Amino acid sequence: MSKKGVKIQLKDIQVNKENFRHSPLNNELEAIHYLITEDYEAYLNLAKEIQKDCRTFTALMLEKNGNRILMDANRRISVLKIFENPKLIPEGNDYDILRNMCIAHGPLGISEIFCDIYYDSIEEDRENLMEALNELHIKDNKTKKDWNALSQYRASQFIGSSIKHPWIKTLEYYGFTDEQIIQMTYKKTDIFNRIIRKGQLKILENGKINLQNDNIIISKICEIVKNKAYYIGDSVQTVDTRTKTPIYRSIIDDLIKTYSLGQISINFSEEKDTKSNQNLVKPGNSEPEQIELDIDESNPQISKNKNDEHTRDISNFSPLISSKQRTTIISTEQKEELSSTGNPSIDRVALELSLLKISNIHIKEIDGFLISGTLLLRTFLQYCFEWYCDQNDISYSSGLEDTIKKVSEHMFNKKSISKEQKDTIKKLVKKDNIINILNDTVHNYDSSINRTLLCDFYDSVHPLVKNIYK
Repeated sequence: MSKKGVKIQLKDIQVNKENFRHSPLNNELEAIHYLITEDYEAYLNLAKEIQKDCRTFTALMLEKNGNRILMDANRRISVLKIFENPKLIPEGNDYDILRNMCIAHGPLGISEIFCDIYYDSIEEDRENLMEALNELHIKDNKTKKDWNALSQYRASQFIGSSIKHPWIKTLEYYGFTDEQIIQMTYKKTDIFNRIIRKGQLKILENGKINLQNDNIIISKICEIVKNKAYYIGDSVQTVDTRTKTPIYRSIIDDLIKTYSLGQISINFSEEKDTKSNQNLVKPGNSEPEQIELDIDESNPQISKNKNDEHTRDISNFSPLISSKQRTTIISTEQKEELSSTGNPSIDRVALELSLLKISNIHIKEIDGFLISGTLLLRTFLQYCFEWYCDQNDISYSSGLEDTIKKVSEHMFNKKSISKEQKDTIKKLVKKDNIINILNDTVHNYDSSINRTLLCDFYDSVHPLVKNIYK
């Protein structure tokens, strides 16, 4: 059983190189450097506090394979160590304040640490240690800084505990491997935490979403988190840590309405060729089940009632313009407004975008070129805006966001576009918004994008493109 209050010499305690806030490092020095540099200001403040009021504390340790591994108090232990030996601080002027303080005031005189030791070989100890870590790091179900669901998941894996965040259990229930969970949730734990809403999704103790078509719902949730966007009706809603709680509720309501209340036909027959983005494993199955959708995009049941409260909530946050479900990125009417830039390559790309049919649904005989359309649109925009900058002696970087901003500002100053159009463009190029999704689709072959999103996006930048063609 665990031992409480064991005195261990500071020199015999190593800062954990497998600290669960980050990926495993090579040695203790790397771990100390990581703790100092990941948030230097916070670390410096902690060092100042400990220097002014240095008192003993209890650390948590796990004895595993004959080694005692520090599970809690890594930052505080590292602070004591750098006061003992300032050479452990990374080189460079950026850390001079910390270094000078340690040289002036160290060592702090604490040579022994009280430790509670838990044993890997005892199941009860593993669970008790995980509960103790959660008690220290989590309060009122709101995760404290740096100890998020992914940190907890890594810790539970390392310890061998069954205690995990409820939504981690949900991902496990639907067959995601440890590696997949870590990859999906990296820097996105808050999004998962907010969008997998236990009450709305009626999640059971074992993690199952207790709704009809639960597999496709979890697949769509993972797609939303991956893209940091949700497509509702004719618009897109950005999803990130700044998204308000009512928006997350609205997204889940819409998912349930669309996929679980008979709004759309879901067919799991192996005869269909259309697949969702995520292969899932049902409990008890050893092979992934291919979740397949039989979706008629022209089905009027899919369109959302614009008077629905939750639809209004989300659409109010979107800067995008309705695309009215056309099958080409540039509509026939829009192409007629694009006469000539004087650059044959750009004019040719515009023509092809107005002819290339796109579709979200892939069948045996491909009737739409969604990926090709995405790549072509990204290229077209780069060509257009850079050509305009060159013609007007506007400096720009290689990034599409910067180039569009410069063109938008220039056109506004010339009174070629309205303030409303300029503001729309500003929203579109915000961090983690639509252009980031478009860039990711071009640079990441495993990404996905929605047809309506492409059309909506082009509709929003068309006023600028139209002016480029004048």
